[in-house]
Amino acid sequence: MFKNTERIHTYKNYDDVDLNRLYHLITRSFHRRLRAEYFSQVINNIDTLYLSENYNAVAVITKEAGIEVPYMDKFGVSSQNQGQGTAEMLWQMVRQDYQTLFWRSRHTNAINPWYFKRSEGSWSNGKWIVFWYGLSDPKLSYELVEHALSLPESFVSEADHLIEAEDYH
Repeated sequence: MFKNTERIHTYKNYDDVDLNRLYHLITRSFHRRLRAEYFSQVINNIDTLYLSENYNAVAVITKEAGIEVPYMDKFGVSSQNQGQGTAEMLWQMVRQDYQTLFWRSRHTNAINPWYFKRSEGSWSNGKWIVFWYGLSDPKLSYELVEHALSLPESFVSEADHLIEAEDYH
């Protein structure tokens, strides 16, 4: 069986990225609409943006103020590329580049079993699950969990239907 994977490029900012295509990739991957201010909120924290050449897979890694461990803000693969090996290839690139990492996922995310297999620790409050790997000091997980839970939501909630997503042309 052949896998149809795409080359993945890395960026340190959004300068050479089509934000409109990235917006649509994230929206398709998560089946939710990004808040209009999402890109402006994370732009100054970008450490590495991994993006497949046809905009079918993305990982957004940020450096959060006052936190020594990088944060994975987004990890998404479009539905048509799921099961093609792209997610695993993307994950391997992230693991190769980051010895430590933490991220959060909605408690209802169907991908959580995949995350549990790739993390070394997790914590849940019923709404979010915070995952991590590579921590040499387990006490650091408390700080990471607190920080992850304090971050603003990236997506428009069902109650926020009046907020319109900005089109990035």
